[in-house]
Amino acid sequence: MSPAPDSFDLSEFPDDDSLDIGMMIKEGTYHFVVEATDPDHVSKTKGTLGAECVCQVLNGTEPSQKGKKLFEKFWYPTPDQSDEGTFCTQRIIKFSRVLDIIPESALGKSGVKIPWEKAVARQFVATVVYNYDKSDTEKKRPLGSQIDGLKMWRVNDPEVAEVDKDQDALAMLGGAGGGETTTEPPKRATNIGDL
Repeated sequence: MSPAPDSFDLSEFPDDDSLDIGMMIKEGTYHFVVEATDPDHVSKTKGTLGAECVCQVLNGTEPSQKGKKLFEKFWYPTPDQSDEGTFCTQRIIKFSRVLDIIPESALGKSGVKIPWEKAVARQFVATVVYNYDKSDTEKKRPLGSQIDGLKMWRVNDPEVAEVDKDQDALAMLGGAGGGETTTEPPKRATNIGDL
């Protein structure tokens, strides 16, 4: 038997975020459920404020990825961003509409509040890509996985009809068009943990 090591090589793990490298989701398109939200998430590196949504893979391009978590950040817009926050706003609106946590009637209005807490247990489909440090021009070592911009859809969107989905989770939707989970009929699972 080998003796216990007295030291470890941590050079491949420069910060806390790099510890999640083994849980990266392979690039592809997946069926997700939102497990938790944190509307007061702060970036460890820049102090940027945003909402973090913890999303679990239910099925998709690579079935082996089922159960993995995506820690997706939706950064809040600020006037100092290169596009004055337009893209950040678009991502938040798209995610909110895909999950049906804001109504279509909210579009075009000001002062709309996003009820992040309503995102929990909602389902959606999204394309996932690797994200890289901006200095890694050869894209050798991904930092993690993230949703590819605005590539998010409702589970019944015709554009993602061919994406493999978890049928038990879909049954929880009870025919709903968006991401909302229903508890009807009563014999179906009412919590994603029941699947």
